[in-house]
Amino acid sequence: MPTPTSPGVVRTYVFANFGPSFTVGNVPQTDDSTQAIEYFDSHNRRVQVRTRLGSGVAPGNSTGNIVRSLATQYRVDSNVLLDGLGRVRASLDPYFASTGSYVDPRLGGELWRGIAPSDAGHLL
Repeated sequence: MPTPTSPGVVRTYVFANFGPSFTVGNVPQTDDSTQAIEYFDSHNRRVQVRTRLGSGVAPGNSTGNIVRSLATQYRVDSNVLLDGLGRVRASLDPYFASTGSYVDPRLGGELWRGIAPSDAGHLL
């Protein structure tokens, strides 16, 4: 059961080459596969979406279109704070992050870099 600190998660993948070949449960973590991670609260409402932009690992074959591998990074496309009735209290603009793990925007961490505490108070 999802909780406020450990939400439910759905991972989806898109592959650049024709028909990926891998063992079930061992999805390739390379730059020619895109991973999107959606996080849901305990009422099945989507609260955060992270998309992997780079894995730091080159594709296993040379037929792909990857010229240079990107460092591991994620784009946080959707990040919302909901009130007790499920209404959007705050919706954050997209930003880049170094982790695919859920990060609660109310607890600081990746969002507080470069933001003065007086400017960030409205998120709490």
